[in-house]
Amino acid sequence: MNTLLQSSRHLLTLGALLTLLVAGAPARAGTLAADLSARLEAGPPDEALAVIVVLADRVPPAALARAGGKSGQAGLIEALRAKAAATQPPLIAQMQAQGGRDITPLWAINAIAARLPAAAIRGLERHPAVERIRLDVEVMAPEVTLAETATPEWNLNAI
Repeated sequence: MNTLLQSSRHLLTLGALLTLLVAGAPARAGTLAADLSARLEAGPPDEALAVIVVLADRVPPAALARAGGKSGQAGLIEALRAKAAATQPPLIAQMQAQGGRDITPLWAINAIAARLPAAAIRGLERHPAVERIRLDVEVMAPEVTLAETATPEWNLNAI
């Protein structure tokens, strides 16, 4: 009975460890944004799309939180630039080799903006250094409406 109990415990422990390993493993599927995936499915296979490729290896959030004051901000900028310089060149070379155009490194978020053929996007989707790929869309600022300036005294008259 004692060995049966020990065997059960070992199985439970092994099951718990496997569950933790599977749950803790980063998912590599689904790195394409939904709108990009839909565009790739609907469009011609040779269509080039403007995308932003976000790399998985970024400066840790703790380093971002510690950046205080001018020296902290300078150190943070240096760390962000160094991370981009260390991680982006292989992907940029791959993008260029696969017909990428308008390639722009985005060091602040460790991403790369580029116009890539659909096949190149599909290839990057499976790249272990890539966290996600999304369409690079133009965001329009709201129209600014200027108001007339009022004299500051009107508030004091209300008191």
